Amino acid sequence: MNNSQTTRRVTGTVTTELNRYGAMTLRSAATETFQIVDCASPDVADALDELRLGETVVVRLTEAPCRGNGWQAVAVETDRKTDTRLVA
Repeated sequence: MNNSQTTRRVTGTVTTELNRYGAMTLRSAATETFQIVDCASPDVADALDELRLGETVVVRLTEAPCRGNGWQAVAVETDRKTDTRLVA
């Protein structure tokens, strides 16, 4: 059986920072919400861990094998911006 995974390149704003379980939430400009539930490597996890609330980042995501709408981060692009509307 061939289970092809959907891979997406997403520009998203951090709405929930990476937590100790390796999960975080991004909101795209198209108002889609991406629940990241896994990282493909420690380097990806480290890059996501550096992001703060309101920062915008480009990531490559694949569908995670879980219930619901979970995604695995497979790559992080480093050119980051901050959305000051989300920073108190």
